[in-house]
Amino acid sequence: MRSLLVIFTVFILPFCNGFCAPEHQQTIILSEIQKSIQDDFGLQGEMRPITVKKEEELVVTPAKKKQVPTRGELFVKRKKEENRKRLALLRGNKGAKGLSGKEKVELMLKRNREKIKAMKAKKKNNRTSSRPKRLSIDSVRAWEKKSLKRVSSWEEEKMKLLKKWEIDQKRFLGMIPVYKENLVDIEADFASAQREVPPHKEAKPPRRILKQVKLSVFDDVHMVKGAFFSEVKDQGRRPTCAAFAGTRALEIVLAQNGRDRNLSEQYFYWSSKPKCQRSPCSKQGSWVLSGYRTSQKSSGFDIPSGDNCHYNPKAVGGNTTQIPLTSSCNQGVAKVDSFYQVDTLNQVLNALKNNHPVVGGFKLSKNFYRNKGYVFLNHKSAGGSLDGHAAGHAILLVGHMLLPKKLHRSEGRYCLIAANSWGIGWGKGGHACLSEKWLQKYRYSVPFIAVNGVKSI
Repeated sequence: MRSLLVIFTVFILPFCNGFCAPEHQQTIILSEIQKSIQDDFGLQGEMRPITVKKEEELVVTPAKKKQVPTRGELFVKRKKEENRKRLALLRGNKGAKGLSGKEKVELMLKRNREKIKAMKAKKKNNRTSSRPKRLSIDSVRAWEKKSLKRVSSWEEEKMKLLKKWEIDQKRFLGMIPVYKENLVDIEADFASAQREVPPHKEAKPPRRILKQVKLSVFDDVHMVKGAFFSEVKDQGRRPTCAAFAGTRALEIVLAQNGRDRNLSEQYFYWSSKPKCQRSPCSKQGSWVLSGYRTSQKSSGFDIPSGDNCHYNPKAVGGNTTQIPLTSSCNQGVAKVDSFYQVDTLNQVLNALKNNHPVVGGFKLSKNFYRNKGYVFLNHKSAGGSLDGHAAGHAILLVGHMLLPKKLHRSEGRYCLIAANSWGIGWGKGGHACLSEKWLQKYRYSVPFIAVNGVKSI
């Protein structure tokens, strides 16, 4: 029983070396979010209809027997063809020219017997070599010990990560008043956004049919590829949430193409505020559209790395963009290539399914700040009203999860996985799932932006 348990555990758990890799962080974050929802709402697996492609059902349709020859018929047909070729060869072979018909038949039968004998010998050898080798007790115990060590290592790394979240959560809770003060109205040029952002084209869904199967509580989860390339960052004491959401979207798209880039939020915030670039100003807040548009029109790489253009988490009074920027902020390493506008929930879901991160603007409810990895509209933690300090806050959407049927009426069918910019102490590792109905009520009146193309040196 112990060995079976080890085998099962080894194959379902990912492992960490030194620190959890992106896919392992994703596994832990999603499992913690799902566990919170499942425990708080008492959810269990249930029978549920799902959709499958029509073609998948057509594949299993049995063919008519008369259209598929049996193995015996194929063997006889192949042997007849071989015999015809051999007889034709004997007729044209000078060495067999003087043979009678009976002698030719005997020669052919002899060759067939030799071939059958060789086939049986080969089959016997294959059967012997395919037998599994018996493992010694010592080798089995060594494998078991190694497997237990790997499982133990995984559990140790997971506990380290959860402890790290817990430590940062204490810092985050003390910073909540600061984050509230830095919630400001999101600036947006609605007219130019509608004209310049290409409309989203939804792909025509394939023909599907319903099928009843028993599923787990959370069976339909999709995360944008590269979404967990690194930990979420902390914007500190500045109203730069849009800059953090915007640059992380670019970093994710670069990560999808094998480019590990840490882009500068300091520069992108400055780039997103054209009226505060030449002289100091105190106007707070920004939106990603202006920064994306400026970068897209740039003749070269304009967005520098975070190492060359450091972000200052402390605010400077009367100088929101903290100009002049250092000369190293002119060393661009990336530029925006393409992005588009998404408005409806279906458009957002399609963008995420296509692995395009989506930047959205929201006003915040009271339960947004202290949550267990999910933010729902009608749960007892919601508080029932908009937070009095909340203005606008930009968040990056990086995935979606189908909620259990029990929650569809109160929260909608989906919740969207969001990456915040308040460090890893918020939610679960800096992430939380926003329910469909919460999103519809608290979304800000600006178009959401999906990123699908970034160039880099």
